[in-house]
Amino acid sequence: MSVQPAYHSRGLGGYEPDATCSYGPQGVTRSTSSLLEWSERAEVVRTWNELKVKHGLLLDPFKDRAQIFGMTDSAVIGGWALSLSMRKARKMGFHGTVDSFESAFHALKGLAELKVSPPLAVGEYVE
Repeated sequence: MSVQPAYHSRGLGGYEPDATCSYGPQGVTRSTSSLLEWSERAEVVRTWNELKVKHGLLLDPFKDRAQIFGMTDSAVIGGWALSLSMRKARKMGFHGTVDSFESAFHALKGLAELKVSPPLAVGEYVE
């Protein structure tokens, strides 16, 4: 007998679409993990404190866990309400693109320069 993982479910936050719109049933996103729950583990806090001392970090994400990790859960896990499309932008003539990996690299590098995250293992983005 296999054990089923516990899921975190997220709906549309109280939004009930009009049945006449033919959108179908309310969407639900399920995940087996939560960054908010992860942040409550003692070893995570201990490791962050070690990194904070080693790299002189200024941010304490554990002071208000819901603000940092709860919001991150919403952004990462997302859900039906956050399903975005580029269709309308493309119809209006926007065809520019950005490399997601390179963009994320530069964002993380910027956070390290602000002393809110540890420095990256490499200094330059390599394809």
